[in-house]
Amino acid sequence: MQLIDEVSADLQKNFQPLKEVVLKGMKWDAYIPSVSASLEYLKYCGGTKLAT
Repeated sequence: MQLIDEVSADLQKNFQPLKEVVLKGMKWDAYIPSVSASLEYLKYCGGTKLAT
């Protein structure tokens, strides 16, 4: 379980920077489908208010 805790902590620590990268990519009109998809995946996995 220690590895899961480490990965979870890293994801939590880097969530805000990932959001900033996606926002800058959108601002610059860049194509970043895998980065933005990764952000969406993390939001859905950790979110309590899902669209369904």
